Amino acid sequence: MSFDEFSGAQGQAGAVEKHPRARGRGLTLEPHVCRSCFGRIASEPDQGGERRYFCTSCGLEAIGSKPSVVCSCGIKLRKAKGDGRTSVTLVDAGVRCHPNKQVSPEFPALFVASYGGAQAEGA
Repeated sequence: MSFDEFSGAQGQAGAVEKHPRARGRGLTLEPHVCRSCFGRIASEPDQGGERRYFCTSCGLEAIGSKPSVVCSCGIKLRKAKGDGRTSVTLVDAGVRCHPNKQVSPEFPALFVASYGGAQAEGA
């Protein structure tokens, strides 16, 4: 009987048993950054069937079905009124998380957030 750490092991009846992470347990690093500090986002299953998303740097956390509950993709701004005041209506800020295509020793982050994901488009 051979054991493959990521695909599973054969059980008593010949059925393949998945590794605990393959079953959805444990932490998962998400390809997103925190809206508060731009740290990396991780997630784990929640008892309610959704996931608990949290920042690995500042600890900001929320429960939801998508990382946008804590990541920069979910940043919203108050819509401006014609007289310069802000209203209660929130609009998408247009910030998106994406892989950093310019990783360097000075800025080693694997994922970044920018307006419209401009760096991801090659701009």
